[in-house]
Amino acid sequence: MTNEENTEEITNSKQRELLIKQLAVETGLPLSPTPAKQIVPDFDDDVIIVDHYPIQSINKIMIDKKCICINDCIIDEESGLIYLDQSYTGRLYIQYIYCIPEAAYSHIIDLMVDYENNPGWDKRAASISEGGVTVSLDTSGGQWGVINSLITSLKNQYNATARLI
Repeated sequence: MTNEENTEEITNSKQRELLIKQLAVETGLPLSPTPAKQIVPDFDDDVIIVDHYPIQSINKIMIDKKCICINDCIIDEESGLIYLDQSYTGRLYIQYIYCIPEAAYSHIIDLMVDYENNPGWDKRAASISEGGVTVSLDTSGGQWGVINSLITSLKNQYNATARLI
C-alpha cells in the first residue's frame, strides 16, 4: 500500500467515524458500545428485562452476591431479555454493554459518505433565485431525501416508547 493510499484510507476512516457520531446525535441511538449497570432490589422472576438494548455482551449477573453463569441463560439480544435457568429471588445486579449493530446503519453511513463527497453545488438547495426569478427544487426524491427517510426508519426501529412482554 502506498503512502497516498494509506492517507486516503485514514481520511475515509475519520470521515466515517465523524458521520457515525453525527448519526448517533441525530437519532439519539447508541451506535458505539455503551456500558450499563442495572440494579433491581426486589427481583423475583426467571426473566431479566434490561433497560437498554440491543445487548452486545453481558459482563456479570449477580443475585444476592451470587454469580449467575451466563452460559446457563438464554439471551435475546434484540429485545433485551435474559431467560434464566430457574426462578431467582433477591437483589439483582447486572453489568452489560449495549449497542445498535453496525449492520443496521452501515448502509446509511455509506450513503452519507457518498453524499458528503459529491461535489454538486445544488445538493442541499431548496430553491435558486437570480434576477428576480426563483426556481424551486424538489429534493424529496434526491439522495438527501433517501438518507433522511432511512434515518427516520432507523429511529423508529430502535426508539420504542413501550415494550410489550
